[in-house]
Amino acid sequence: MEIIGITGKTGSGKSTVSAYLNLKLQNSLILDADSIAKDIYVENKEVINKLRFCFGKDIADCNGIVDFKALGSRVFSDCSEMKKLDEIMIPLIEKKIKEHISNNIDKADYLIIDAAILFKSNIYKYCNKIVLVKSDLGNRRKRLIDKNINLSETDLKYRLRNQKIRIIKDRVDFIIENNSTKKDLYEKLERILKNIQLY
Repeated sequence: MEIIGITGKTGSGKSTVSAYLNLKLQNSLILDADSIAKDIYVENKEVINKLRFCFGKDIADCNGIVDFKALGSRVFSDCSEMKKLDEIMIPLIEKKIKEHISNNIDKADYLIIDAAILFKSNIYKYCNKIVLVKSDLGNRRKRLIDKNINLSETDLKYRLRNQKIRIIKDRVDFIIENNSTKKDLYEKLERILKNIQLY
């Protein structure tokens, strides 16, 4: 199974890139690190207790349902708070991804991992190819607004300016500048697909 890592900042277009590769690559699966994190919040009560301890009891209701807007506001506005969240969540997300890899290694030809935390974690070590998606602040802002219409202007600013992602340049195989149309993005992805002979 070929494992392809897709990384980049919020609003860069990682999900669009992942979806296009999934469409083009036969017998492929997508793993979205954000979705895996949300599953962990639902399944792991110990995580909820840790979140309450680190970020306040109001971060989840009496049924253990996380207030993602409040959590996002807290961690994106303060890098030290994001570090606390990363220390709780990254090992658990990585463990889940390793389980998915083991469970699907004989069932899929390609696994596409969509993860801003690709290089913050050890997830990049599992990847055969890595694509870094980049986009300027204005385009990222527009995409984030389109995706999260309930974000306040303050939360939007914090998410765009304070998100820190780690990049190991020597491990990046392809860089995509996503500042134009979807058609332009897809043309770039077609060239990448041909260059690495994935199909």
